[in-house]
Amino acid sequence: MKGFNAKKIAALSVMCALLVCGKLALNIVPNVEVVSLFCALFGYVFGLWAMLPATIFCVISGAYWGYNIWVVTYLIYFNLIVIVFYLLSKKQLNKPYFTAPIICVLTFLFGLIDAFLVTMLSGFENFFSRLMFYYGNGIIFCVVHIVSNTIIFALLFKILANVLQSLKLKLNI
Repeated sequence: MKGFNAKKIAALSVMCALLVCGKLALNIVPNVEVVSLFCALFGYVFGLWAMLPATIFCVISGAYWGYNIWVVTYLIYFNLIVIVFYLLSKKQLNKPYFTAPIICVLTFLFGLIDAFLVTMLSGFENFFSRLMFYYGNGIIFCVVHIVSNTIIFALLFKILANVLQSLKLKLNI
């Protein structure tokens, strides 16, 4: 995806739509989501261009749900996923024993990033204890998020990456 043309703009638009619709489709199930999977797939197959739909998704989510500190967390987390999986694509590492542990660590970092940003907003007095308290209060949600992402990646990433790569070649994007 070197420059912008109609196919690339259409592909980026479809990526944005998949991120938004994927989030809304699973919104009823707390902390089970496919946005991480899509960001990883897009980063793996399309490279750093995938940061554009990831960022647009964060802006749209903020407009829909209201802007808050979690939008910053989303911006950091989803773009980090794009970057990490772009780097994995350079070594063609798409097997479940690579992707599942990596997303497990990244999803764990999501909870820490969120806790860090929220705690930081309220000042630095007793920072570490407040950080651990905040993170501890949401640990069940973090565990669900980590486990669901790990399973989703172990089962789907390689298959969907292959499909997306062949589609990219077929459409000459």
